[in-house]
This record gives sequence, structure tokens and C-alpha cells, in this order.
Amino acid sequence: MKASNVLAFICGIAAGAAATVFFTTDKGDKTRAAIINLLQEKGISKDKFEDIIARVKAKINELTDMSDVEVAIDESIKEMEEEDEA
Repeated sequence: MKASNVLAFICGIAAGAAATVFFTTDKGDKTRAAIINLLQEKGISKDKFEDIIARVKAKINELTDMSDVEVAIDESIKEMEEEDEA
């Protein structure tokens, strides 16, 4: 999977979550539960999603050249897949 596709997927999830927060009339607890349910429907646990975001952020913060962002995303996903297989 291309890093640009993964980045687009992560941005899509973030945009969807942000839209949910902005357009909802529910209380925070209900909104958070809805976001968690949406992630679970997509096959992504809350902890796994947070871990993916944290890993990508950490790698991006270490970078000095934006051309390395694709490599950082690919490495993060590969690490997650290897951990899931173990």
C-alpha cells in the first residue's frame, strides 16, 4: 500500500471525526463513543488508531526533509503489521 494512500486514509478518518465533533448536537461522551464505534466498524481499534497516529507523528517530528514522510509512514505501518503478526 502506498504511503500516500495511507496518509489519505488517516486524514479521512481525522476529517470525519472532526466533522462529527463540529456538527453533532450530542454530549462529548456520546460523540466519543460514536467515533470509537466508527473506527471499530472500519476494523481499527481506538488503541491501534492512537498508536498509528503517535508513531507517524513521532517519525514526522524526527524528519528534516518532507520527502522522508512517505518512508516514515511506510515504516510505521510495517512495524504495526509485524507486531500484529507476532
